[in-house]
Amino acid sequence: MGVGPNKLIAKMASPLDKPDGLTVIRPGDVEAFLTPLDVTGLWGVGDKTKKALNDLGVETVGELSGVELPRLIELFGRSKGVWLYNSARGVDNSPVSERGEREQIGRITTLVEDTRDLEIISAKISELALEVHKQIMAREILFRTVTLFAVTTDMKGRSKSKTLPAPTSSLEAIQKTGRKLIEKFLSENDLSVRRAGIRVSNFTRPTGQKTLLQF
Repeated sequence: MGVGPNKLIAKMASPLDKPDGLTVIRPGDVEAFLTPLDVTGLWGVGDKTKKALNDLGVETVGELSGVELPRLIELFGRSKGVWLYNSARGVDNSPVSERGEREQIGRITTLVEDTRDLEIISAKISELALEVHKQIMAREILFRTVTLFAVTTDMKGRSKSKTLPAPTSSLEAIQKTGRKLIEKFLSENDLSVRRAGIRVSNFTRPTGQKTLLQF
């Protein structure tokens, strides 16, 4: 995970490996962070742009920061030219916002065959829960709401949710709650399930963890 003074720097810091999984680039460190990077280190610079910059004699972000704005606009057009000019200086005015409660992390899959078998559906939900849990742990967040999503043989999507008493990051909580929701769903619906999924939401941070804006 990367943390920086704006979205651009945070995204660029994300791939860097740190023992605690968190890379923090403070405002005063932006220039030193950017200068030695290859131009492809800038989020959004692909092979075509890299070649054009290399033909100009520019290989690093530091060298790009030395190119005048009119020259970049001439080569890449106003929109991209201005973007390259600003990005090379670590400038990004797009808003940085905390992920809100509306966000969800989930997985859904198509079953081998339509079924109402509790054990078959539960086993698949448990597998999907493992993938969801990996994302939760990677982002170091807690969830409070678990939602079962099912597409039945009439091709209609239906869902059932349960909000837990307290935030958690427990895999067991996802799997056990998912099973209970499946049981309830099957008791209330006569149709077989074609697709099944599980998702979590209503996120919070562990007590004492800093937000992006507190660094």
